[in-house]
Amino acid sequence: MGLRILATTAAFAGLSAVTLAANPAEAATLIFTGGTPTTFGLGTTPQTNSFTADGITATFSLPANNAGNAVSKSENVNATTLPTGGTCLGGQRPTGIVCGNTAIANGPELNAIQITFNKDVILNSANITARTNVNDTTPIRAAISTWINGATTRQFEYEAPTTGTAAQAFRLTDYTSQFDSFVVAANSPITVTSGMFGSIDYWLSSITVTENVPAPLPVVGGIAALGFARRLRSKVKLATK
Repeated sequence: MGLRILATTAAFAGLSAVTLAANPAEAATLIFTGGTPTTFGLGTTPQTNSFTADGITATFSLPANNAGNAVSKSENVNATTLPTGGTCLGGQRPTGIVCGNTAIANGPELNAIQITFNKDVILNSANITARTNVNDTTPIRAAISTWINGATTRQFEYEAPTTGTAAQAFRLTDYTSQFDSFVVAANSPITVTSGMFGSIDYWLSSITVTENVPAPLPVVGGIAALGFARRLRSKVKLATK
């Protein structure tokens, strides 16, 4: 009996060691989502805008549930009205231009945008800038941003500041939003919807993701360990006859 127990224990100890082996964690990738000033949307050319880092591409597009003339815009870093640069995710303003749109009465001017990745990724964090015109006197300036992909949802609130000087074209507030392991499959769009309160737009200056690469299945090691266990069992049976 002692021989049988020792053989079985050794065999399964070897199997456990092989099964638990995994690849080291993938490195995070920072994708900057600003660049040459570009206006894009359903009724414009281009209709999409893309940004790439470390072979991972994020593509922005507008779903059809926006107003027909709604567009988004990407700005480069150090832009006069958006020093961080970025791509507009949503916004409304009773007068003036927001996200590259002309004024639309009774906004919102941009209430949804989609982001698609070319690889399976895990969303880690996003750097956001909320913005309002310095001359705006509305008492509340906030956006509720909801990120949706399949059954996964994350929601954030961004507020634009209520104070500023006349020398500033816009008042800005920067945020870093954490996604808590938001897993997204390649070519599966994330829809970002926006509920706006007061005059505000908000911009994604960068997003940090990790490529979702599963550890290889321990097929070879598992088969070897099971074969070893079978051989030991055979020897035990022969020894006890």
